[in-house]
Amino acid sequence: MAVVVYFSRAGENVIDGQHVVTPVGNTAVVARKIADQRHLPLMEILPVIPYPKSYQATLEIAKEKKNAKERPAIKPLKLPETEALYLGYPIWWGCHQWKCLVFWIKSIFQG
Repeated sequence: MAVVVYFSRAGENVIDGQHVVTPVGNTAVVARKIADQRHLPLMEILPVIPYPKSYQATLEIAKEKKNAKERPAIKPLKLPETEALYLGYPIWWGCHQWKCLVFWIKSIFQG
């Protein structure tokens, strides 16, 4: 069995150069499609301190954390025993999301 795990952010986003409020983040949409099509469990990575809904405020916080190489705290997530893991996350500034890296490290090294 496999599981789909993802981090996504809803709220104000920029799509085709326009600021748009989205009720569901883009990565969540894709993760749900994969989980639905493959009949897999779906688990969301949630930060302890959620990002703001404002796009600009989120950019400022994310950039600050990236520059400080800060690893944000995530809420505990208990993975079922699995043979495969689909891990989804947005790409910000050409790199992975720290929340996903923190999740991955904790999953591998802390069971």
